Amino acid sequence: MERTPNLQDPALVLLGHGVRGRSAPSLGAVAAQVALRTGLTCADAYLSAETPALCERVAQLATAGVRKVVVVPMFLSVGTHLTTDVPFELERARGAHPGVEILAAPHLGEGEGLAALTAAQALDFIGSPVL
Repeated sequence: MERTPNLQDPALVLLGHGVRGRSAPSLGAVAAQVALRTGLTCADAYLSAETPALCERVAQLATAGVRKVVVVPMFLSVGTHLTTDVPFELERARGAHPGVEILAAPHLGEGEGLAALTAAQALDFIGSPVL
C-alpha cells in the first residue's frame, strides 16, 4: 500500500483468512506484487488471526482519500467464509464507511486464471531439478 492513491482509481484489498504465527507467505507480499502489476493501490486484510481486519483497512484507505475499494476474496472454494463471513465483513465495512464504495470481486475460485497459474507453477516445478 506504499503508492499514493490516485483518487480516480479503485484500491484493491486482498482479503484472506489469516494465519497464526505467520508461517505461510504473507498476503501483504502478494498485494505488493499485484500493486506493481496493476499500478493500483493494493493492500491486504484478514478475516481472523491477523490484522488489519477489512474494516480497519478500508478506514486506512478512506483516510488516504480512496473512495472506491474492490475486495478480492482470496479463497479457492465456496464455504462458510465466502457465504457468511465475507458478506458480513463487507456490510460492516460499508456501514462504517458510507462515503466509500466497497465492491466484492469474485473469489479466486475455479476460473481460467487460477488454472493457468496452477499449470504454470506445476510446469515450472517439473522443469526444475528435484531436490
